[in-house]
Amino acid sequence: MKNILQKMFLFLTVFLFSWGYGQICIQENIERIVHQGTYPGVSTTLNSLTPTGTGNSAATSGTISNLIDNNLNTYYSLQSSLPYSVTTPGFPLPSTDYFSGELNASFTISNLDIKNGEKVHLNVGEFNRFGGTTGTSPTNISYTIKAFKNDTPFSISFTNTITSLLDNRNGSLSFTAPNDIDKIEIQVIASKPYNSVAITGQTRLDIRFYGLYVNPLCEQQVITTCNQEVNLINSNFNNQLTTSGTISGANNVLNDNLNDAATFLISGNLTISNSKVFSGGQYVAFELQESSLLDLGYTYTIETLINGQTIESKSFSNLGITLAATGKRSLGFSTTLPFNQVRISGTVVGTATVSIYRAFIIENCADDYELICNTNTPVIQNNFAAIINAERSGNSAILTAGNIYENPNNVVDNNPDNYATIFAAAGAAATSSIAVKSLGQTFPGGYFAGFLIENSSLVNLDLLSNIRIKTYRNGTLAETAEGNALGLNLQLFPGTNKRVIGFNTTLDFDEVVFETFSTAALSLGVTNIYHAIVRKNCDGPELECNVDTRVSSPAYPVSISPRTGIRGAGVVGQINNADNALNDNPNSYAGINITVGALGTANFAIQTGNQEFDAGTFAGFEVQSTSLLDIGLLNSITIKTYLNGVLQETSNSGNLLLDVGAIGSTPKAIIGFETTLPFNEVEYSMAITASLDLFGETRIYNLILKKFCEPTVPLVCNELRTLKEQEFPVTAYTKVSSVANASLIGDIIQNIGNLLDNDTNNYVTLNPTVSALTELTIGVNKAGVPFKSGTYAEFEVQSANLIDASLLNNFSVRLINKEGVVVETISSSSLLLGVGLFQFGNEETQKIGFKSTAEFNKAELVYNIPLSATLGTTRIYRFNVMETCPVELVCNDSDPITTVDRPVIINAINTGTAGLTCVGCSINNPENLIDGDLTNSTRLTVPLGVGVRNAVSVKDLANIYPAGSSVGFATSEANPILNADLLNTIRVTTYLNGVEVESATGLSLININALFIQIFPQNQVYGFRTTSKFDEVQISVGSLASAINIIDLSSLVISTQGANDPTLDFECPLDICVKPGNTQGIGLPTQTGISTLQNPRTTWPKDIPNGFIALDSKNKGMVISRVENTTGILQPVEGMLVYDTSANCVKMYNGNAWNCINQSCND
Repeated sequence: MKNILQKMFLFLTVFLFSWGYGQICIQENIERIVHQGTYPGVSTTLNSLTPTGTGNSAATSGTISNLIDNNLNTYYSLQSSLPYSVTTPGFPLPSTDYFSGELNASFTISNLDIKNGEKVHLNVGEFNRFGGTTGTSPTNISYTIKAFKNDTPFSISFTNTITSLLDNRNGSLSFTAPNDIDKIEIQVIASKPYNSVAITGQTRLDIRFYGLYVNPLCEQQVITTCNQEVNLINSNFNNQLTTSGTISGANNVLNDNLNDAATFLISGNLTISNSKVFSGGQYVAFELQESSLLDLGYTYTIETLINGQTIESKSFSNLGITLAATGKRSLGFSTTLPFNQVRISGTVVGTATVSIYRAFIIENCADDYELICNTNTPVIQNNFAAIINAERSGNSAILTAGNIYENPNNVVDNNPDNYATIFAAAGAAATSSIAVKSLGQTFPGGYFAGFLIENSSLVNLDLLSNIRIKTYRNGTLAETAEGNALGLNLQLFPGTNKRVIGFNTTLDFDEVVFETFSTAALSLGVTNIYHAIVRKNCDGPELECNVDTRVSSPAYPVSISPRTGIRGAGVVGQINNADNALNDNPNSYAGINITVGALGTANFAIQTGNQEFDAGTFAGFEVQSTSLLDIGLLNSITIKTYLNGVLQETSNSGNLLLDVGAIGSTPKAIIGFETTLPFNEVEYSMAITASLDLFGETRIYNLILKKFCEPTVPLVCNELRTLKEQEFPVTAYTKVSSVANASLIGDIIQNIGNLLDNDTNNYVTLNPTVSALTELTIGVNKAGVPFKSGTYAEFEVQSANLIDASLLNNFSVRLINKEGVVVETISSSSLLLGVGLFQFGNEETQKIGFKSTAEFNKAELVYNIPLSATLGTTRIYRFNVMETCPVELVCNDSDPITTVDRPVIINAINTGTAGLTCVGCSINNPENLIDGDLTNSTRLTVPLGVGVRNAVSVKDLANIYPAGSSVGFATSEANPILNADLLNTIRVTTYLNGVEVESATGLSLININALFIQIFPQNQVYGFRTTSKFDEVQISVGSLASAINIIDLSSLVISTQGANDPTLDFECPLDICVKPGNTQGIGLPTQTGISTLQNPRTTWPKDIPNGFIALDSKNKGMVISRVENTTGILQPVEGMLVYDTSANCVKMYNGNAWNCINQSCND
């Protein structure tokens, strides 16, 4: 081996003496013809023409100005004398001044401005070189060119391309100007031999000069194309090439074919020269390739120089690139000082053949490249003047056959389909790496850094431990992320194994390195690397209050977290199209597919960069799965939050909210919880067991966040409010428990979001299937401040079967606090059933309500599904709440009881026919009784001859009314007077805490108009004085024997006048005294009576003691004359009684004036 190494030593040195500093240069192919337009003032002069004489002289043809007429097809001709020999027999002897076949002439082109280094061409044609048609002896022709600058001459070495053997031939005299030139002198000397065969017809030599043209120099302007490789080849720059040593194909470094190469076999140098010096700051590099069966090591050094003196240099040693037969790579560095030469030196130990393809420079213009927020941006030449940093790129497995490191330069080129390929076989203990450096732009900490790669083995996330991503700043290591610290966007491109892998940085960087390493037992396999990725993480907009926000790109700095993946022994599955969960298309999704279950987890996590979200924010995912409603699956799901990688909170099935949009064979829902700590990462985790049926796809659509805000208009005492999601911090959710496969569930819930939307006509549809479910829950969660103890809440429900008491008994309500603890369970017997619209025999709307005894954040309406009955299709329209507040009861206050100022509801438990069948019974508009509009009414209808009572009941949720209060009802004007028969069908009943207290009916209901005359001047008010306290009043109606009973009720009324209840510490004595009438015992008989009865009893009216006048009628009332105003009575008489409608009172004339009669003490 030692001898091999000694023999296989190769030393090479390549000098590229710089080219100036240029834009792409094509001037070499430009023919700048010399004429007045290109060189103003240019002129031509014939200096000499010999021989001359009277017999046979040299001659010219055309004008000398044709040399500068801008037409290379016209010419100026110099011609020799005719060739004759004095020894030829038969020819006359020539005169003394006669010459044979000679030419000696010169001419000058003046007033030129040819620059040093420009190429000059004089087109020339030579004709009649043989002097006749059969001559074979050539003419001798020689040219001399002199150049001048300011009359100082210097010789010119030129190339003569007039080389053919023909009698007539064309070509050019070409040279490169060694100095600036303002004048050129051309001399031609020729001798044409005599043609001894042709006695006559000798011809002159004819030399034609067509014109002069110049190839201009490259003007060495600043590169106008930023961040691009500019090749140092002849079509771009005015190069001069010299070589020495053993070099094959040296000119290939400078030609246009970038696949040609100069090959260094032993040693040598190659020089490209130009006198220009340009400033530092450019990246200078060589593209090369090593090809070897056994490559043991090498060192390269690249230098910049000025006139042979080294200015800067950088060495590259032991890079470990092996078997890269098709892999070109570049070595270079960024200069800081001026230079006009570049040198590459190399030492190779082994049998390597080193090919140099080209040299190039890059002008960095990336300083001000503006990245688009939250968008992956490739780090390539176009964007950032990116280069492969060979110092940290390579494969360390030098002697291992089969390892691959190919085409690293593809990672930074501008073709998105190109890639580099690396592979280190298991057992090699090798490291492969590619480093991408931005020449001019430093990326701030907080940016994402990574690579777009392709590798089929990364379905196994355990192989992430074989990958590192590193960042550098100015050549110094900044950060390293490896294994589970890396984010892997699985299946970024459907149908491929392309992935973005990387991490969110915390430190500034200008270089990103992808590094993979194999061990004795494990290899990552073949990896294709397309390009490095950076992403400017920009905080997204503030979350809107109480709105589900899809946290997606590009609005938010989202990325797939390293926690994403399927883990666990025996679990087989994959996550597809993970990046779909990051985009803003609500219909695209990532898929979790489990094909074999065992003990493990399927995790899907999304990071939000450096953007943190506050405690109290709802965090969850929109998820779709056929098993979503399976209680086993729900119990297996947890949602976790993290802050900068540190676990913050873990939800569980107890505090998860399931906001189901549409549930069918493939339910879709938002699953999440209300956080209590800040976070910038959310994870969906699904525990996998062999017994849990997870086979099927779980789709993850987006991360969903919601900022909960208290309403701008808070709840007001005793005002019923419909909760709307955009106004209140509330979320609707559902839960089910199944006793069969989830596929049997069917369309049991649809559009639960409608419960809290802004359209009160929308509704949630329930269709619980007996065979599929045992319990169905609809819930509303309020974030933040809980509902107060004493809050009334209700679900508005519509169902054709809800009237069935047996079904109502299956409802209950659970109240849950912020910690997830059930604080109250309200059974069906304690529910408050409010009433909407009753239409017996058809669908009806009811309000299933409750009043809490504790603070709560969640209210769940629970339906325990019986085995023998079904609720049928049910609609839930709204969820209403009211903060109930007691109203101070005022002595002598007489008011209608309405929702305007009282927390009252229609209690459906005591409303209607008590569950009894009654064809023809109806209650129209029951809520009109308490809505505060005294002009509308509630109508109770009972058909004739039925033994059923129809009722409406009003419950006050916060007030207890004292004993002694008067309670009753006001009829509408449609029922001005109630007769005795009708009054006997009406009953007024009071309740306390749902228990009946007392009632009055028939003649026990007295007319109490006087208490409410100011409120109901046209209505009749009937009621009774209570003896016990109460919080609910029921008005019920029975049937008549001969007609349909129809009662229109305007309002429930209560008066505290005369109330006295020590248990409530309430006393309101009457401010008048009334001596009770003595209708019992011995007294003076009533002498006068008026009766409408045809046959009054014979003892009447004398059997009524102590009366002044007795009135007797079953269908008539006493009528007092009604006047609009007593001032209209022209002849009043003392004692006259009238009802003054303007004063709303009975007036008596006392002989002087009319006065209202006011009750006073008669004792």
